[in-house]
Amino acid sequence: MTIIKKTLSVFITLSLVLTMGIAAFATGGGTVEDLDASTLVRDTLSVSGTTEDVTAAVFVQVLSGEEIVASQTLTVDTDGSFSGIIKVNGCNLEDGNYQVRAADLDGGLWITTTIDSSSPLVARYNIRLDGSVGVNYWIDEDAVDMDDDTTVTFTYDSQLNDLKTQTVTGTLKDDGDKSFRIFSCKVAPAELTKAISATLNLGDETIQLDDMSARTIIRAYTNDDPNDKLSNLAKNLLNYGYYSQAKFLPDDAMFDEDKITLQDSTATPHTFTTPDGIEFRGASVVFNSGNKIKLYFNKEASTAEFTVNDVPCSAVVTGNLCYIYTAEIPVLRLNEPATISINGEETSYSVLNYVYAVLNSQSTSDEMKDLVKALEMYYNAAVAYNNSISGE
Repeated sequence: MTIIKKTLSVFITLSLVLTMGIAAFATGGGTVEDLDASTLVRDTLSVSGTTEDVTAAVFVQVLSGEEIVASQTLTVDTDGSFSGIIKVNGCNLEDGNYQVRAADLDGGLWITTTIDSSSPLVARYNIRLDGSVGVNYWIDEDAVDMDDDTTVTFTYDSQLNDLKTQTVTGTLKDDGDKSFRIFSCKVAPAELTKAISATLNLGDETIQLDDMSARTIIRAYTNDDPNDKLSNLAKNLLNYGYYSQAKFLPDDAMFDEDKITLQDSTATPHTFTTPDGIEFRGASVVFNSGNKIKLYFNKEASTAEFTVNDVPCSAVVTGNLCYIYTAEIPVLRLNEPATISINGEETSYSVLNYVYAVLNSQSTSDEMKDLVKALEMYYNAAVAYNNSISGE
């Protein structure tokens, strides 16, 4: 079996070129040891690197010839590393005419690299908003020989067994004069920061793609325009991911810059009705499994006839309770009640009903209350963006 290493997007050359004799701001200061830059989308770069003796931040510039077309300050972590997203408005970073350089913000020499102009294998990424988060890899049909049986295997360190390894086929998509196959990896909201490994399977040959995280892709769509609905959606998704991680994976590395101010909820109360002999004991939302709703009843209710949105289901007994659950609920439908039939009597429940219940519970933790607020904000941002592109 042949193993081939190919860059996902337009990566810098492996040998970094240090521009000697040109001070960034002043002599002295720390040094940037390594510098990486890759194109996430046409006008957006992901930049990262390592430093020595840099106390606070590095200053990064993107140049076209001698012209500086973008610049940004990136904070240096305690281990000396830095990373960030730089948007270069109005530029096509894939045409090979750009350089990236970085130096200690307090003074020091530039380290400079040229963006490789070779055609990328993965032409672009985007995020698909379902119950979970879908990371789409757009692979250029002209870059590699694929067919309907071609698959990509995604692996990442997920807490959920069904997400650890995902082998998926692609969907053929024509986009103007080019054709792509889109392969989608499913990511839990609490795991947006985890690196995804992807392998393109071509019969006896495999191509190992570069690691990527959902967070890196989402950040490429953010900017400082408060009226940009797409940027606002991306920021709210990162915020939801942050509070999901704070609740479920607090020991993993977290990024405080992903937080935004939590807003008050507008969710309303709801009465869940049941037939005689069936006691409703509460609900929960399985956030990392696609916003599924779990509805709990007394153990004796396990023999009742249940349907969820007209689909028959059997109750699962757990201790002195039993429960049923819905299918995954996409973010745009979090306000839509699932129709529940119990022995022929209908009632309903939505994710936003659960949000209200959590926020008005005296026994619920602050972490959970923050999480449901972030989820509702994400829902509102998704609706606003969807309305903006549909003309509503």
